[in-house]
Amino acid sequence: MEKNRSVLGTFVLLIASIIWGTAFVFQRVAVRYMTSIAYGAIRLSIGAVFLIITILIIDLVKKKLHKDIIPFNKETIFGGLILGVCIFFATTTQQIGLETTSAGKSGFITALYVAFVPLIGLLCKKKTPIVGWFAIPIALLGFAMMSIKEDFTIAIGDALTLCAALIFACQILLLDTFRSVDPLKITFMEFFVASIIGLIWMGASHEVPTPQQVVDCIWPLLYVGILSSGVAYSFQVIGQRMVAPALATLLMSLEAIFAFLAGGIILHETHSAIEGIGAIIVFIAVILAEQTPYHIFLENNFRIKMAK
Repeated sequence: MEKNRSVLGTFVLLIASIIWGTAFVFQRVAVRYMTSIAYGAIRLSIGAVFLIITILIIDLVKKKLHKDIIPFNKETIFGGLILGVCIFFATTTQQIGLETTSAGKSGFITALYVAFVPLIGLLCKKKTPIVGWFAIPIALLGFAMMSIKEDFTIAIGDALTLCAALIFACQILLLDTFRSVDPLKITFMEFFVASIIGLIWMGASHEVPTPQQVVDCIWPLLYVGILSSGVAYSFQVIGQRMVAPALATLLMSLEAIFAFLAGGIILHETHSAIEGIGAIIVFIAVILAEQTPYHIFLENNFRIKMAK
């Protein structure tokens, strides 16, 4: 019975990683139809709607089964406000970066948020294990091989994606301070706050898309808004309860590889041998950094994942 649970959990987490990885392709396609601000605002709104529906259904089932329900408490609301600001700037910066970088590179560079967690934790006077010290320079080496050109400049899209990774890392550490919360409910609050900021920004900057633009971009919007932000995250919550933390961490880290593969297969993206080696080095750094004990996933048994 326990073996069957582990197999099912592995399968569920693998599906979640595939969805997250391929989401980079849909985000890349979205830049053809509307601005990054507009796309971000709408897909975050879709994600928020999907999550609140999911939460209502889950709470209804729990009530019928007489299980404990964690309400939308003050910590959930306050945390959602703070984290929502982080998520808005992280996802928006990442999306703008995708205007000029490939889906595959974006997936690996975004994954560096894992390596930045111990670095930022060190600045916040959190003890960094030796493995974290190894992960940081390895991650930077991998990024340099992927992004630094022959004239020693960095593509703007890669630089913006790196900034997004830093913001995601800050969000991870901030999330660690909110413990008495329902993971789905604080995720909804994040999405809700981020979508409100995005919608206001979209209107103020006169970037409201036309109905035709929304229709043309409907699949990237629905895929990232529903599958990546809602379904995959729900799969993650389920899968993490069925497998060991180390295996769950490894499976979720595969999203970078799936992004790289999806970019090549679907969008026909090509990368040099140096970029490919850099991607492998980044992945090694991510795996090493995942071993840090204060990582939110290892401590609280859940981790917020966006469409990175």
